[in-house]
Formats: sequence, C-alpha cells, structure tokens
Amino acid sequence: MEVVNFFAGRMLVMSGGLGPLQSGRRGGAMTIQLSPVDGATRLAVSYAVSAMRRRAMNNLGRAGDGVVTQQFMRLKNYIEHGDPAPKSTPPPPR
Repeated sequence: MEVVNFFAGRMLVMSGGLGPLQSGRRGGAMTIQLSPVDGATRLAVSYAVSAMRRRAMNNLGRAGDGVVTQQFMRLKNYIEHGDPAPKSTPPPPR
C-alpha cells in the first residue's frame, strides 16, 4: 500500500490492495484515524474497495474484514502488552 495522505497524530490514508486485492484492477483506500479518548487513543480503521463485482465483494469483504481486524487487534495487544499474541486470562483460583 502507498501512503497518500498523513496528518501526524490524527490520520493516515493509504491506497492499494491487500491480499487477493493486489492483482487486477481492484483498488482500495484504507483510512486510519486517531483521536484522544479519556487519556487513551481511539484508532478507527476503514478500508473501501472499488471495482469489484458484488458477488465477489460479498465473499472477499467478510474475509478481508476479518484479516484487517485480526491485524489491528495484534497491534493493540503489542502496544498494550509488548506482545502481539492475545493475552489469556488465568483461570480463577479454586
């Protein structure tokens, strides 16, 4: 993906395809917005894809959403815990 717009500490916009969207005439724009919330930072991500047939988009859209969500959850875990793997909660004491 190529960075097409950047506002430090607020927003990043990238253009291009991820995964199976890298080939062909399909393109997309991913926007990542940062905003302060109660002493923390909220990260909002959207990825809009164009030039797709509706049937293909329905199938790829769900899979793509899952992949992007998983990657940003790994980023969240890394920022909060220093490790991208999800933290499991220990079982309660008996």
